[in-house]
Amino acid sequence: MLELVRASHGLKKLYILRIVGKIDNLGATGIKCFLEGLQNLRYLREVSIWKKLGRDGALAKGIRGIIGMKSVESLDLWNNELGPEGGKNVAETLEGLENLNSLRLSCNKMGVAACRSIVQRSRTHPKLEFLDLSGNGIEDGSETASDLRRAAPHVHLFFR
Repeated sequence: MLELVRASHGLKKLYILRIVGKIDNLGATGIKCFLEGLQNLRYLREVSIWKKLGRDGALAKGIRGIIGMKSVESLDLWNNELGPEGGKNVAETLEGLENLNSLRLSCNKMGVAACRSIVQRSRTHPKLEFLDLSGNGIEDGSETASDLRRAAPHVHLFFR
């Protein structure tokens, strides 16, 4: 993992980053360091981290390292078990992702309160258009889903 962190600090042009599959030996500090190393990539447009990166909620704690990725337009954190803490941390990073227009947070077990926090932060985001919150305890067609859609009418919210 140390080599991956070093590589992230030395990259110049990277447009799409996809990390797929479970990587157990990575802690919150390693994830945060890796993500911070990607902040200066002016060309990075799409980041996908799928299927439980890190151990024991490491991504939920380390996700704040993504806050300075100003060029990222699409962030996909599908199936990482972020939980309520990770959802709260994602909400806090939204303002630092100023070009983000698509955010996929499906299957992360965040719960209603974390989803509500993310939607509240999305209300003032200048470019966010699509937000997938399916698989986080909110059913499409429910009163909660309707309330969240009314709270951020400019954002297309997805629930399943």
